[in-house]
Parts: sequence; C-alpha cells; structure tokens
Amino acid sequence: MWRYVLKRLGMMVFVVLGVAILVFSLMYFVPGDPAMLILGSGADPADVARLRAQMGIDKPYLVQLGTFLNNLLHLDFGVSYQYNTPVIESVKERLPRTLFLSVMVIIFQTLIGIPLGITAAVNAGKWQDTFCVIVSMIGLAIPGFWLSLMSIKVFSVNLGWFPSFGIDSWKSYVLPIVTMAIGGLSMNTRQTRAAMLEVIRADYVTTAKAKGVSAHDVIYKHALPNALIPVITMIGGSFGGALGGAIIAESVFVMPGLGLYLTNAINALDYAVVRSVVVILAVWFSMIMLVTDLVYAFVDPRIKAQYTGK
Repeated sequence: MWRYVLKRLGMMVFVVLGVAILVFSLMYFVPGDPAMLILGSGADPADVARLRAQMGIDKPYLVQLGTFLNNLLHLDFGVSYQYNTPVIESVKERLPRTLFLSVMVIIFQTLIGIPLGITAAVNAGKWQDTFCVIVSMIGLAIPGFWLSLMSIKVFSVNLGWFPSFGIDSWKSYVLPIVTMAIGGLSMNTRQTRAAMLEVIRADYVTTAKAKGVSAHDVIYKHALPNALIPVITMIGGSFGGALGGAIIAESVFVMPGLGLYLTNAINALDYAVVRSVVVILAVWFSMIMLVTDLVYAFVDPRIKAQYTGK
C-alpha cells in the first residue's frame, strides 16, 4: 500500500508541475499589462518600465518561468500586486472558507443523492423511480449561476430568510451550499441508480435473495458496496467541480474566500495570486483523488489486493 501511495505522490509532482507551467504560460501571454493597470493609462512610459522591472515582468519568458518554479520549490508564492500583501497570508485566511464550502457541498450531495439513487433503483419502474429521475434531470438542466441569483431574489430579498452576501453567520453558507450542490446531487442520484440497477441483477444478489436474506441486507450489505465504486469515483471528481463552483458562488454571494480572491486577481492581472492559487488548488485536488483511490481499498477487497500485491 505504501509503495502505491509513494508512486501516486510522485505522479502528483508531475501533475502540479504541469499545472504550474500551464497557468504561468497562460498568464504570461494573456493581453494586458499589470504595471499599466496599477499606474493608469496616462502614466509616464519611464515609470511603467521602472515598475515592470520592480515586478520582474520585463524579463524573457523562460527567465520568468524559471524564477516562478524556483519560488514554488521554496514555497514562496510572491506578493500580490493588487493588495501589496504576501499571497500565502491571504491564502491561509481564505482557503479554509473555500474548503469548508466545498466539503459541505460534497457532503450535501452525497447524503441526499445516494439515498435517492438507491430508492430509484430499488423501485425501478415505479413512481418513486420516475420522481427521482425527473428531479435529477431538472437539477442537471438548471444553470448554477442562474439558480444562485434566483435564490437570492426569493430567499434573501423577498422572504429575508438568509443573507445575500458575506459570512456573518452559518446562515450565510446555506444558499451557496444548496445552489452549488443541486447539479452534483442530481449526478449522484443518476450514477447511484445506474450502478445499483446493474448490481441488483447480478447472480450473487439473486442467490442472497434465494437464501432468505432480508431485503435490507441484500441492498445494503451485498449490492451497495459493489455499486459504490463508480459512485466514489464521481464523488472524488466532483470535489474539483465543487472548488470550481465555489469560485462562482463566492463571486455571486460576495464571500471572502479563495474563489473571490482569484476572480478579483484575474480581473486585475495579478499574476502572483492567479498562478499561486491555481497551483494550490491543483495540489488539493490531486490529494483528494489520491484519497479517493485509497477509499476503493476499503470498499472493495479486490482492489486492496492489487495495492498490496497479495
């Protein structure tokens, strides 16, 4: 098992390196000059050139790339042009909020989506199945951005139940979590339903029923563990979607998390912030996918045997 973990950690290094080079290149070639944005369009060219030199963006591409990668190696994420503060300090303050929002979205999706999928599969062809399928299709069809705006209109402006921006209390997280989770919840429902329908028709499930095993044990002890493999894969992958959704949600609900920090940095061409935040998110996502693969071992002993070589 440890050999597998070390192997995956080694692969993560190349993934993060590739992400770092890609995001650096995109920001390098994107139109615009951060020095001009800071000083204004009427600034003296000499002042602009001097500021570019101070920021280190007047050097050739390869020189800047080498400096960026060397700084990352030493965990130096630079200083924000926009806020004139170390990026790492802002990340430490904002990252927990974004991670909390993303984790709560995943939990909400899982606790509701999987039971709905099981209910639909167990009652295939009945009204319960039809209801779950229709609800999941509607959830997938609704754009998250539009749903966020409508939730603010209804539950904040009209009803006054929840705040429309900020993070003053736990209520501030309700609308972002629910609106972000709808799409993933629908995907979880459909994936669980499809996996369960395939498993409950298997021979070993039929044998368990013939032996008089209770319906509850057949579903939850025999069928569900084998149906969870594709579901776990989707849940792990949806964490990346939750992080991406947090960027939109934090912008709509004006929540001071990493998403809003990144959005403002993109608009201001704040290279240090954009590059560092993207790399940090890539590291987190890679770690989540590693944990997802390890969870397989606890769900399916056959996969554990492949990891341990037994």
